Amino acid sequence: MKPFYLHIGAFKTGTTALQVYFAQNMEKLAQNGINYLNMGRIQSAQNGLITSGNGAFLARTLLPKNHYLHMPKGQQQFLGEMKKCIQTKPKHSPLLSSEFFCDLETPQIQKLKDYVYSLGFELQIIFCVREQTSYLESIYVQHVKRHHLTATPEAFIGDMYQTTSHIDYGHYCNDLAEIVGAGNLHIVLHKKEDLFDRFNEILNVKSANMMRPARALNISLTPAQIVMMLKLNALSPRQNFSDIIVSNEAILQNTKHSSGITLIPDELRAEITAHYAESNAIFFDKWAKGHTHFAAEEKIFHSISDIQNQMSLEDIIATFGGLLVKYEDRLTRIENTLQQLINNAKRPQLKN
Repeated sequence: MKPFYLHIGAFKTGTTALQVYFAQNMEKLAQNGINYLNMGRIQSAQNGLITSGNGAFLARTLLPKNHYLHMPKGQQQFLGEMKKCIQTKPKHSPLLSSEFFCDLETPQIQKLKDYVYSLGFELQIIFCVREQTSYLESIYVQHVKRHHLTATPEAFIGDMYQTTSHIDYGHYCNDLAEIVGAGNLHIVLHKKEDLFDRFNEILNVKSANMMRPARALNISLTPAQIVMMLKLNALSPRQNFSDIIVSNEAILQNTKHSSGITLIPDELRAEITAHYAESNAIFFDKWAKGHTHFAAEEKIFHSISDIQNQMSLEDIIATFGGLLVKYEDRLTRIENTLQQLINNAKRPQLKN
């Protein structure tokens, strides 16, 4: 029975880059027997834009009803779409990706496994793992960037670490293995392994001619930008507002200068580490294959008030000056397009 590869994330483990990689290399993957299913916003990913993978819509219909991303309708539609995509290359191994799958409860994963089995495939899960405090901090920044979060890091992370089951890695992997079998669970360690090489190894893909994403994707906000967005989120800005900020960041490259800063106090960091110590011991003993611990990160704690007090005029100019430049460019393009339409309308129409 051929494998059906399900990449379930988790969030903030290179998923955007991987999904662009899969979408931009669909033909080469097909030459290696992998069918990256032509579902969801595949065209956006092929253009190098941020998506949540080809399985995002299906995953959202399978999420718990109280999940903030749950989609109440369309499950049968998306399962049918998946089946049609599989039938276009029936001898290939399908590949479905979305970080939303990591929040599914075990009965829904079992349901997906049974459906895949009914189509003649064996479900194999690929799960990327990141050290918990680094993961939680990155999730916090993502919610500030894209979900109008206004809470402090201590409040958001202090609650989230106790309620997020998929970062309880030892027990979570045990639960996944109960469903698909230990041999069908593939673990990737974020920052310890090259993501693209590791996925090519799992998928048994020859990577010589594969195209990697040309630029950094889903860039995080700098500490100064986090402070500004926490204030601005009260105004509910459109998502492209923060996207424009980080597109400037890719040019200015200020993120490199803030990589040694953490928003998690030492006491909370120690609390989180202790909370997951037993589970991590299980994870490295059973699932990490030769690795014994997460990579240590030396970071200096800066509170939101510390960052705010240290913000310079240069920080503000870099952010809002960059926004003005981007919006001026957008306005110019709109004006040019309108003028072209007006000019076309004024031209005499040729009669037949």
